[in-house]
Amino acid sequence: MLIVFAIVLFTATWFALWCIVRRLHNIPALGAMPVAMALFVGLESVIYNGLSLAHLLTPVWVGISQLGVLGIWLTWEIRRGSNQLRAEMQCLCRAIKKQLERQRLLIPLILLLLVTALIYPPNNYDSMTYHMARVAHWIQNQSIGYYPTPIDRQNVMGPGAEYLILFFQILTHSDFLANCIQLLSYLIILLSLEYIGRLIHLPRRTRIWVAVICLTAPMAPLCQGSCHLQHATITQYF
Repeated sequence: MLIVFAIVLFTATWFALWCIVRRLHNIPALGAMPVAMALFVGLESVIYNGLSLAHLLTPVWVGISQLGVLGIWLTWEIRRGSNQLRAEMQCLCRAIKKQLERQRLLIPLILLLLVTALIYPPNNYDSMTYHMARVAHWIQNQSIGYYPTPIDRQNVMGPGAEYLILFFQILTHSDFLANCIQLLSYLIILLSLEYIGRLIHLPRRTRIWVAVICLTAPMAPLCQGSCHLQHATITQYF
């Protein structure tokens, strides 16, 4: 039940930020996805830093904070009218469905990655000494403040990914969904490729093969490519 609650809350908050991006700027549905995720990280940073001041980084207060933000957005949407919200939902669903149909060659790969992410817990060197260890210390200290550690990466490196991992781990008391953060980012890159292709005037027939090459490349090229894609999208957004 906690896992379902966390997934629903995460999805609703991300959708709220996606709607805000769409309302404030004239940006296509797919192009707004990575921007909404970046705003999600920023929102979590504000919430976690605020709670950490009083060492209130606990499941109860994190849940209350998230529901409070979502409640403010829903109040705003209700005043605007439910028809517009329904239209935004339909727009997002159509855009995702259309993009997945164009890149259906990658659907088996996505399903395989999903099963792998759910079956196997984080177990590599980076996860054990850096990502998950960092989240565990935050939960134990009820704060995202600096703490004594011989591994400087836990205090020095940017914490964006760990903020999202913390969202699920602190609400579910489990690392079951930890791998899904990386998978979700992978899917957002996939869905955003169409928008990026249009920005650089890439022929439509070429975009499909670019997506295949990009998303099946080794880790290093994929990471570099995703950074450039996100930078191009955010630059276009602003």
